[in-house]
Amino acid sequence: MPRVASERMYMPAQKTLAHPGIPLLLSVCLTATIAGGAFGAGKGLQAILEMHSALFKTQEPVEVRFSIWNDGETEAKGLPAAPLTRYFQLYDADGKALPAAKDASVDAPRPPSLPPGGHYGLAFDLAKLFPQLRNPGTYRIAWSAAGLISNQAVLKIVPAYDPKRNYVGIVETNSGTIRIKFFPDKAPLAVKNFIELANSGFYDGTRIHYVEPGRLIAGGDRNGTGGGTPGYTYPVEVNELEFLAGTMAMRHAGNPPTNGSQFFILAAPRVEYAGRYTAFAQVVSGLEIVQQISQIPNSGRQTDPPNQPLSDVIVTRVTISEAKE
Repeated sequence: MPRVASERMYMPAQKTLAHPGIPLLLSVCLTATIAGGAFGAGKGLQAILEMHSALFKTQEPVEVRFSIWNDGETEAKGLPAAPLTRYFQLYDADGKALPAAKDASVDAPRPPSLPPGGHYGLAFDLAKLFPQLRNPGTYRIAWSAAGLISNQAVLKIVPAYDPKRNYVGIVETNSGTIRIKFFPDKAPLAVKNFIELANSGFYDGTRIHYVEPGRLIAGGDRNGTGGGTPGYTYPVEVNELEFLAGTMAMRHAGNPPTNGSQFFILAAPRVEYAGRYTAFAQVVSGLEIVQQISQIPNSGRQTDPPNQPLSDVIVTRVTISEAKE
């Protein structure tokens, strides 16, 4: 099988809005909207909302940076009354407005006016203003005050991985459903990585891009070619787990080899893989689905990329839940 390849005052340094670290599965609108005629002479005012990411874990701060700029040619007066945090709105995935905490007190001192090019703002943990952001889900954040409207952002809160919990995974495909159990004591890095990627939605909509009839199937590459990574790598973990029918392991790349997001599932035992790949899970139901997918006609070994199914096999969703004892 081939290898795969804190709360503080915020004074922005420039007016260009940053776009770093936005996950592929989340659509984040980061273009400021200017409302004319707001706040007296505030024709040139802009309200700008910035986030370093659109993906957060339940136990980490949801840092947001917010600033008000005077993009006009004259001094802007009548700025929004303090606190700026009172004008944030949070909506859940159904569009329901969620209430802010009554005791949230973070804010930035308001200047009496803003000269042309002037700005002020703050950076803070949005979860302190909206405790609901400690719960998994998809949310939309916006800010508006008396006609001045910021850009909006969509953010996703995913469960933080807990190594003390026992998880199971459901891999849903357009060919059927595969249920897996994990071995965190044998491959802690691989289990944590797979679960966190699954919780983020990374695997949803990806293709099974490699099959060997009656032997294995492989997926986990958002490019669908066998050459993609999640943007990082981590060490291969060799353990004593047997490579049985239904064993799930990481496909590695590089020299020395490292793991990323790609995985394979065996349709039949492959004892020669022991000591070469990181086994981290086992199919507990749906092995017949793995075997069925492996038999789909493929492009053959001589194509580039090799052994691609000639009909699409899509991983529609991977969900993680806590195992019931």
